[in-house]
Amino acid sequence: MNTNDNNRLLIWGSLFGLGMMILCGTAMLVAWNLDKEAARYPGSREIAEHTHYALPKLYRWDHTYATNAAINDVYQWYSITFDLGPESQANGGCSLVEDLKSHLFFQRYIGVLICETGDERLMFVTRSTTFFP
Repeated sequence: MNTNDNNRLLIWGSLFGLGMMILCGTAMLVAWNLDKEAARYPGSREIAEHTHYALPKLYRWDHTYATNAAINDVYQWYSITFDLGPESQANGGCSLVEDLKSHLFFQRYIGVLICETGDERLMFVTRSTTFFP
């Protein structure tokens, strides 16, 4: 191999590496956004959102949604979608379903407070992920 071949190989290798980094970064951002939007009950409208990042150790997403769907449908959707099981607490017209799941490199808390407000249901969703707990 001569110097021109080495230079071409270096340039193409660098471009390939840069392309792979861009592709992986884009895939991570899309996955992050899909994970963030997973808490939205179908057909609901977002009322409020708050995020807290203490990267690389922790991130927390708090969302509030409203819907006209029946409270049983909302409760079942969150319970099944996030595998939350039965309600852990209830107070008046509100029910809390929550769970803490531990995985190899992270721990995730998911809590959903569903409140009956007459003609609407309000869902307060908190998801907190801690890396290397």
